[in-house]
Amino acid sequence: MDHANGTEESAADDMNVIAPSDALFCPDPVSVDNGKKPYLVYSQHNEQIFKEIADVLTKQSILGLATVFDATSAKVQLRNLSYFVISTVSPAMTYVFDCNNVVADDLFLDLRNILQNQSVLKIVHPFDPTVGFLIHRQHMDMNNIFDLQVCDKILRSLGETPELASLTELICLYVDPQFVDKQPVEKGNVGLDSKAVERGAMELQAAMQGAFLIDIYRNQQQVIISPVVQHLDAKVKAELAVFGKKPHPESAKA
Repeated sequence: MDHANGTEESAADDMNVIAPSDALFCPDPVSVDNGKKPYLVYSQHNEQIFKEIADVLTKQSILGLATVFDATSAKVQLRNLSYFVISTVSPAMTYVFDCNNVVADDLFLDLRNILQNQSVLKIVHPFDPTVGFLIHRQHMDMNNIFDLQVCDKILRSLGETPELASLTELICLYVDPQFVDKQPVEKGNVGLDSKAVERGAMELQAAMQGAFLIDIYRNQQQVIISPVVQHLDAKVKAELAVFGKKPHPESAKA
């Protein structure tokens, strides 16, 4: 993590930490659609478009949340928000709210009920910048938070003071190393597929912060239950396999 910039270091730097052969926790990445993650950038206030986004968000039972802070302000400890990112299951979409062009206080006022909903599980990486911003800067009552870094630390039984895994490392471990682009971020070649006009590098980088959060979470859960599944008899395993192919509950809400 580049703390001065408030963003992850480049994927190329992190790839030396965990090689593809080390991706031992990676189940079949059925939920990631070959790594192509559509995203939408909300860069100017539009009541109709925001209503459509809000309608989608209110139907979700799980959300991925991420923040990207302005590098210049971070150097003087102001940490002004540049982008707020929300990822969803159905539709599989990453919403990038451009706080450089949209008034952040107005945005979070409109998102307040959604983000404070106790029945919605919020997935974050890392915990402190995103949740801390919402609590201390937006005065929200945040709950039902799942920290991907802490879960990874527990699953891999790391020592007392290990370095917490970067987002790139977690994608390599729990999703698939091929979704982490080693090249500079440009023209959507970071495992993200823009269906609209071509976006800038900063918007793509912001989208990357949230696009795989729910996939990492789901695959971490598979790792957690896998020892239990191994001890089940063949009949129960077959029933679980059938159950796993049923549509996700979110699909019925869409």
